[in-house]
Amino acid sequence: MFRTTHLQRAHLLSAYAKTLMPKKENLTHLSGNSIKNYIDAIARKMRVIENQKLTTSSFYGNWSWSTDNQYQILRDTISKKVNKEDKQFRGKKEKSQNLSDSITSRSWRVLIKKTLEKRDRFRELGDLPSFIKTNASVCVHIITYFCGCRAQQEVADICAFDFTDLSPNLIRFDQSGDSKTRKLTSNYTFVERESCFIFGQIYCNPLRIFLNKRPPNSIDRFFLYALPSARFDHSIWLTAAMPIGLKPLSKAVKSEVDGLVTMNLIASGNYSNTSLRKGLSTTLALAHVPPFLIDCMLGHHCSKTGNVASHFTSMPNLLPYTDVYKQELTRKKLGLILFDEQLTWFDISNEDLFHEAYMNYFPSDFKTAHNAPLPSLISSSPDMSPMPAFELDGSLDLEKFDFDSFPCVSPKATSSPKTKPDSSDEWDSLILSLVSPTRKPAPTSTNFQQSNGPAVPPPTYAQTNNAVSIAGHLAPNIHIHGGTVNFTFVTQSGSERRFS
Repeated sequence: MFRTTHLQRAHLLSAYAKTLMPKKENLTHLSGNSIKNYIDAIARKMRVIENQKLTTSSFYGNWSWSTDNQYQILRDTISKKVNKEDKQFRGKKEKSQNLSDSITSRSWRVLIKKTLEKRDRFRELGDLPSFIKTNASVCVHIITYFCGCRAQQEVADICAFDFTDLSPNLIRFDQSGDSKTRKLTSNYTFVERESCFIFGQIYCNPLRIFLNKRPPNSIDRFFLYALPSARFDHSIWLTAAMPIGLKPLSKAVKSEVDGLVTMNLIASGNYSNTSLRKGLSTTLALAHVPPFLIDCMLGHHCSKTGNVASHFTSMPNLLPYTDVYKQELTRKKLGLILFDEQLTWFDISNEDLFHEAYMNYFPSDFKTAHNAPLPSLISSSPDMSPMPAFELDGSLDLEKFDFDSFPCVSPKATSSPKTKPDSSDEWDSLILSLVSPTRKPAPTSTNFQQSNGPAVPPPTYAQTNNAVSIAGHLAPNIHIHGGTVNFTFVTQSGSERRFS
């Protein structure tokens, strides 16, 4: 049986690539990526045929034209062809009309505003079916921009239980349908996308129509058509088993943005649902969000494992610890940046700054928290003496802090006469010396201060309490009886003090 070698294959494919020309008249030449796709398709088909028989599979082995040395002539031919045609037709090739332009944050907000106004006009006319269709377009705009879902199948497969209504200004979205990034790993576990958050009543209320106006026995699909017999004053607006199809949802942006471009409200361009995903990445990039988090937000991982951190080959131990995006607070920060285009990552990177910004935007969500009493951290038992209250202003200096202003307060004595401490000065001095911290005396002047007064002697760091001197006179005798330890102190006057 005749078999061609890899080197012969390389020459045949090289001759094929050299003569590739576009079939359409308005195209001057093929791009390098298009030529590569043609060669890849041929190589995949060849490997399928080889694997059908053991003899051919063992003869050719596992090969790749992009890495094997025998296919170097093919790679050189493609490089020369691309460079030659680039110089020959530079500036003459028209831009492909299939590429979507990125939509800015301002244009997206104009799109939401005008689409909501169009929807509300149908409500004034009493046209519920048109109201629901237009509201579905608004929801596609919101979900795609905040959650990074793809424009067609992923959006159409969204279910009602994917949304969790947390507060009037916050909804969580957990995608349960199939996606391009849902892959089975080597551990036979699926790579799941993390949840996303949608902020603001203006963006949450359109979603609540599909969540709250559906019949109890409806299917799980989120987007449903309007019930023909329903009216705006009814509690049920949607059908039970008639989902909105893929094509109407995929044209949600195209059908609404053309009129805004005509009115010069949005810059001209080729806009589609993909433009919202591009606008998401652009908005986060301009807000100085780390690229790693932007990649996680989009959920468009190019690695075989479906994990962004697998590209960090120089840091092999990073993969098990890259859980920044898995933290719910991080995803809320990204959602809040998308809510307000004026925010940057540095404005809310700190947890306290994020909560402060959240309270400023949505004070009604914290109304209950403000009225609730703070939990008591100090026990109110009668056997405990109250501690003096003090506040920390964030500038505490331990060198200047006066520890003597907070004396050691011992628990109140019990009724047992054997364990009642003596009130003598020696006993008080011993206890205070043992529990008081060693403090460095503050100098009256520093080396960089100019002073005309007498020189200040250097400070001494010797122990300032009298624990050692008193312990010399009050050396205890320790007696252990089972689980009880008895301490006997002999004072200077000769009296004994026993404690257990």
